[in-house]
Amino acid sequence: MPSVFPLPISPSPHPSIPVFHRLHPDGTSTPAPLHDAFAGPTPTACWLIGGGPSLAGLPTDAIARSPLPKMSINLAGTRLLRPTFWTSYDPSARFHRSVYLDPSILKFVHRRRSMDLIPETTFKVCEAPATFFFDRDPQRGFADFLGSSHTTIVDWADSFVQAIDLLYHLGFRTLYLAGCELRIHHSPAQLASARLKGVEHNPHGRLDEWLNACRKAGLTDSDLDLLDPAPQYHFDESKPIAAAASTDLHYFRIAQYLRLSRRALTLAGLQLISVTPDSRLNDYFPFAPVESVLAQITETIGNPATEPTRGLYRQTTPRPAPHLGPMRDYRPHNWPPRKPIPTAAQAASTAPHPVPKGNVDPPRKRQSTAHRTSGTRPADRMRRPATHHRTRSHRTSPQRPRLPPRRPPHPRRATAVTHVRHGHHPSTRPRRPDPGLHHIHPPARISPLANPRHRRRQPRQIRATTDSTAPSPIRPRSTRGAIHQACGFAMPSQWRLPFLPHHRPPSTSSRPHRSVEHRRPPRHNPHSRLPQQRHDRLRPFPPIPDLATPGAASTPDTPRLRL
Repeated sequence: MPSVFPLPISPSPHPSIPVFHRLHPDGTSTPAPLHDAFAGPTPTACWLIGGGPSLAGLPTDAIARSPLPKMSINLAGTRLLRPTFWTSYDPSARFHRSVYLDPSILKFVHRRRSMDLIPETTFKVCEAPATFFFDRDPQRGFADFLGSSHTTIVDWADSFVQAIDLLYHLGFRTLYLAGCELRIHHSPAQLASARLKGVEHNPHGRLDEWLNACRKAGLTDSDLDLLDPAPQYHFDESKPIAAAASTDLHYFRIAQYLRLSRRALTLAGLQLISVTPDSRLNDYFPFAPVESVLAQITETIGNPATEPTRGLYRQTTPRPAPHLGPMRDYRPHNWPPRKPIPTAAQAASTAPHPVPKGNVDPPRKRQSTAHRTSGTRPADRMRRPATHHRTRSHRTSPQRPRLPPRRPPHPRRATAVTHVRHGHHPSTRPRRPDPGLHHIHPPARISPLANPRHRRRQPRQIRATTDSTAPSPIRPRSTRGAIHQACGFAMPSQWRLPFLPHHRPPSTSSRPHRSVEHRRPPRHNPHSRLPQQRHDRLRPFPPIPDLATPGAASTPDTPRLRL
């Protein structure tokens, strides 16, 4: 028989744990549901702005006016364009205050930077507006570089790779890389000085290899630092030649990381398009000029600067794209048909009746009060079942189903309760009063000579007592039944007593306490082999003598203590 292996379960398209959080100074966090927030019917695109020197030579004004969001890395885009998203990997003290305090920029920072001070302020980074935090995953490989099931951001010690993963989680599937050379060049002066020493330049080589060749030829790092350096960023910043060579090696490693992750990028549906001339990524990913990318964006989304507005407020019909066939919306194949939306009149007629709040009785008809003076009663109210009066309305609310009715009480009890309900003292008394029940005392009779407006039914007085000498009605099945049978109406909330559960007798703890001497001894079993024990009285312990008093009397029953 062939073995059966379980099929692998594909991960959920959306992570169960949110990727982004809003942190607070007290250490608490609030989830931010930003996963796939910018996804659309077509692969949405975004500009990824790097800090390379080539950004100054690109049409940044056209990039800033394009209807696409911009993601800046660290100090990229300074004094050239204002980003929509921003992220960083380095400490917070290296960046601008205007970025942190700008509410129009969505900032994505690692969790460990949340308690850093915003430069030139007394605020924490977690207090900055529109700032979201995430956790990193340093163990992620090339095969699972991107995925919707990830709940963390990849940590390859680089802000550029971090920005790619962030944009993927936000829902973007096309990234235009501007200012991302991932390369640092040497200056013409440094190149001429190296040629004097016999060091040739390889345009596709790394800066650290060229620097090592210069060192072997006798050209030191300090000699190269005295010469004018090449522009390393599009803003005013530079590094020594040794630090620049280390940065160039880091850029080379990141480019190889992305080269080895191309299959993961394809499976995830993410496309990287470089618009940066002379970039290391141009050898592994497609390159497109900025002008062609801007034209494609205008064709796909539109040009906000040239769209007409005349007559749009008078347009009442849909405006589909021209030269299209008919369209019709269908539900999925096995789904039931959609129910029509009811009109206002239909919704009002089918709406459930509102359930009254609190213990409100249904309205009852006013009946004559002549029976109070004559002693007679209407025939329809002589023997009303005890389950007639409830604490809620007669109608069954949709939130609470109707309970089955209780068993009707004994006819003799119903007759006695009828007299108690209408102010007559019961003719029969219980065989043994139960001090654990809540006794219900009828009010005084209403005199026929009293004011007619006082003849309406008065609320029964309910008093909780444990006095066994107080008058008590026929013992009902439960305390709740006693309230319903004796009062004949639902008690207001301010009269409620702590009822016992249904069909549960009162606890013995509510009965009068009996001392040990008056407890009933257990009955002896004649078939038992154990001797009969006497429980009619308890034997007290012998008195303990006062050892501190000299000459204390001792009895034969007194235990002797050996000191």
